[in-house]
Amino acid sequence: MSLMLVLTAFTLTFSACGGDDIDESNPFNNSWVFYNTDKDSKGTHTFTFSNGSVTYTEKWVDENNYVDIETYNGTYSVDGDIITMKVKRDEFNYWETWVFKWSLSGKTLTLIPNNEDTKDYWALTQIVLTKQ
Repeated sequence: MSLMLVLTAFTLTFSACGGDDIDESNPFNNSWVFYNTDKDSKGTHTFTFSNGSVTYTEKWVDENNYVDIETYNGTYSVDGDIITMKVKRDEFNYWETWVFKWSLSGKTLTLIPNNEDTKDYWALTQIVLTKQ
């Protein structure tokens, strides 16, 4: 009887940890976040991917605790190590195309801007996100 209780507890412990796993067949079906700080503010950037749809949200808080939130919605496609996102900021009526080279290592997703428009928008050489 006590052996059965130990085995049950062991099974529940390891199955409960499974929620943190990354689906290797489609690692983008997750929320990924990175944090950015400049001299006047700090920001949280979240990409949420779900079966071809993407939502990107950036939330900035300045030194006066003013909060600015911008949300982009759209689609994404993956071709090898290239991910292309077509997104539209909620309050504007134009689409942007962001192209990144991507790599995954454990629970870290790295995006490297891969065309001039993406490089201009992001002004970062790489974006390192962690699974949320």
